[in-house]
Amino acid sequence: MTMRRAVCILCLLPLGMSVIAQSPKLSIVGSDTMAVLLTDWSREFQRANPDVLFEIQGTGSAAAPPALAEGTVNFGAMSRAMSAKEISDFQRRTGFPPRGIQVGSDDIAIIVHPRNPLRKVSRETLDGIFSASQRCGGVRYGLQWSGVLGAAQGSPMGGVESLTIQRYSRTAVSGSYGYFKNEVLCGGDFMPQVMELPGFAAIVDAVARSPGAIAYVGAGFVDHRVRVVQILDDGAPLPGAYPGEPDYPFSRPLFLYLAIAPEQALNAMECAFLHHVTGSSGRATLKHHGFQTVGLEVAEEVARVCP
Repeated sequence: MTMRRAVCILCLLPLGMSVIAQSPKLSIVGSDTMAVLLTDWSREFQRANPDVLFEIQGTGSAAAPPALAEGTVNFGAMSRAMSAKEISDFQRRTGFPPRGIQVGSDDIAIIVHPRNPLRKVSRETLDGIFSASQRCGGVRYGLQWSGVLGAAQGSPMGGVESLTIQRYSRTAVSGSYGYFKNEVLCGGDFMPQVMELPGFAAIVDAVARSPGAIAYVGAGFVDHRVRVVQILDDGAPLPGAYPGEPDYPFSRPLFLYLAIAPEQALNAMECAFLHHVTGSSGRATLKHHGFQTVGLEVAEEVARVCP
């Protein structure tokens, strides 16, 4: 898997003269998980359109819907689907619903320190570790690893059982936070002991430093300093129990959202960028960053907004 590092919050990439007649700038706001990917897509696009200025703000998926509704950006990048409330708020402000194009998917990996003997974990166990609600049927674990390792491994090992469980999560503005809360914790609340960090790179660093840590990260951020835990279902391995394998259960969509009315189409520059993103070069860059590509039906979605 390729490691992705956090990108600067604001990336301005100015260059020379455009071959496209529209505005010389494209603005993208939203998912910081996608920020490095978006930066690479923009640089590739500039090779053919060297005067296009890109403004990329990776402040979290929650920033995309209001920015789109205000008309201040061309694309809203989100590492989850818009919520019903976000769609309702958007439609109330604009008079029409947002248009979302899924450009890829991201597997969420569960990681621990290499010293931690935990190698397999069920959804119920994750519920017990991270959630205050236990809506997935998990049993709430205490402060130490002894209960988790005894349930998951049969016997504690490596001295980790006496360590305090250090739980790491993204912040609430992140699409990853919302995905994990809804899909992995069955909509339950995070327990107060869960520590929130602003980016996956920071989370990987934290887990790499602490044998008692456990966290979720985008699979592309995983490196040799941490270990990915296999996902179980009722004690049996799932097909595709590791990130990147078919039918991996913790996989979320990556969207570029648009603010165009049903009878409208994107301008030529916006369409050219979408065609690049969903074409062979853009898909190769997506895979390079550890994301998963989507089916070729994405071309049909692009054709609807770029007739």
